[in-house]
Amino acid sequence: METISVAKENFKSVSVYNVRTHRALKLKLSKGVPVSFPSLILVADKLYIVGGCLMYGYTASTFCVQLDSPNTFENRANMSHQRCGHTLAQLGQAWIYAVGGYSGSLDYLRECEKYSVLSDKWTSIPSLTEGKTLPSLCFINSRLLYCLGGYPYNDKSPGNHIESLDTADEESGWSRFTFAQPRDLDQWDSRCGFLSVQVSPFSLLLFGGKFMLNGGQYAVLDLRAQGKSCFDVCGYVLPGYWTATMCCRGVVYSGCAKDNVVYRYCIKNKTWECEAGKFKRPKPAAGFFGNLL
Repeated sequence: METISVAKENFKSVSVYNVRTHRALKLKLSKGVPVSFPSLILVADKLYIVGGCLMYGYTASTFCVQLDSPNTFENRANMSHQRCGHTLAQLGQAWIYAVGGYSGSLDYLRECEKYSVLSDKWTSIPSLTEGKTLPSLCFINSRLLYCLGGYPYNDKSPGNHIESLDTADEESGWSRFTFAQPRDLDQWDSRCGFLSVQVSPFSLLLFGGKFMLNGGQYAVLDLRAQGKSCFDVCGYVLPGYWTATMCCRGVVYSGCAKDNVVYRYCIKNKTWECEAGKFKRPKPAAGFFGNLL
């Protein structure tokens, strides 16, 4: 389905936006579903809400809701670890990967696991080289899983290295490399919680996150240029937490929790849709924007 999910900043409700029809469906989270820092992901016609915090502490829970029955939340298998501030990525319609986060102790989690949608089962996979929370996670070519940024445990400041896992050979574990930071990309290595999405066979679009300066920059990262200046700084985008993203027919769609609006990025032109060069709360027009409920 051509949809993305966008949680409001208080996480008490979630809107699911269809990029083809430009319509949104609002879901109110039922009692017992974590509302503080869960991770959300859409697989086919179901929304999964994984981990997060409840009043009594951190949880390993997995909840699922069918979009055509938005008031019924099903309790699925628990993860192996309680997680909050972790990140999810999906591989096709069959697997969900969970990486990083923290569980209430002093340590950020290195442990990773994957969930089978068909068998309703979580399975441990190799751990990251270091624990981290709020990383960015995405797949390249439906095989290589990339983990970028986030807060590592060792110094509590976001790092400038990337880890990758070949999901066709998971036993080999995660590989790690460092990227060069160009001078004109202000404090990119001081970000966490940003989003990444594949925009070419070898590159990722990076945007959003915490600790952004000058309105928030976005960039394209060339994964072939390891250890070199591999960033193409494209411009500025609305600052704040962006809670979901997807790529569809040469356009990246993403929702921003700050203003509850869906934006779109044209891969060919490397531009975000905006009004008069400034990011304001847009009105839905020509299918470029969609307001959430």
